[in-house]
Amino acid sequence: RDAVVEPTTDRALAARVQELHRRLDAVTEATGKTVDQRVSQARDQLSGEVASKVQDLTALVRDRLAGAARSLDTHLAEVNDRLGATSRDLRTHVEARLDAGWAKLEEQGGEVVARAERAAQQAVASAQQAQQTA
Repeated sequence: RDAVVEPTTDRALAARVQELHRRLDAVTEATGKTVDQRVSQARDQLSGEVASKVQDLTALVRDRLAGAARSLDTHLAEVNDRLGATSRDLRTHVEARLDAGWAKLEEQGGEVVARAERAAQQAVASAQQAQQTA
């Protein structure tokens, strides 16, 4: 009925405590290595995910910038076309006004020349009359 308890010596107890400490140190070291490995793996995975996200965002920004550049090119081409058309319209308008102005000047010049010729003829006729009368 009574359990037989073996007497434990101080040396045996000290050896047992040392063995337990060694096992605890081994478990602690193994656990620490496992934790370090897991942290390292998590860091590597996170770094990979961040790098992937950065690449994705970089590609997105490049695509959007390329789209904006194409849109700007299209808009500038339209503005350039409008300016070209406006310039042509303005040139045509100015040329038409100049042509009309020259035509008017020629007409007025022709009238001035015709009046001058009439005045010269009248002067010649008056001079001839004056000469005949004299």
